[in-house]
Amino acid sequence: MGKGFGHFHHTQHAIASAYSLLGDLDQAIKYLRAAAENGYPNITWFKRDPHLANLRKDPRFDQLMAELQPRYERLKALVEAPLVEVR
Repeated sequence: MGKGFGHFHHTQHAIASAYSLLGDLDQAIKYLRAAAENGYPNITWFKRDPHLANLRKDPRFDQLMAELQPRYERLKALVEAPLVEVR
């Protein structure tokens, strides 16, 4: 499912959100994890997305956020690093 779609991870996030709203936390975490693994590890949005509120009560959500945190820290450091002038 989703093969051939370059940005299917956004759809996976939307599916996770829908399952969270429906209270199906097993499917919600499955699709949120897939979104993160397939190119959308947006930890800051996952923590704020109101559609994922039900999922935040599940310890698997905390586990996923903990797994994504090191990657987030690496990317954040790259963004905040001073630009190097190339001559």
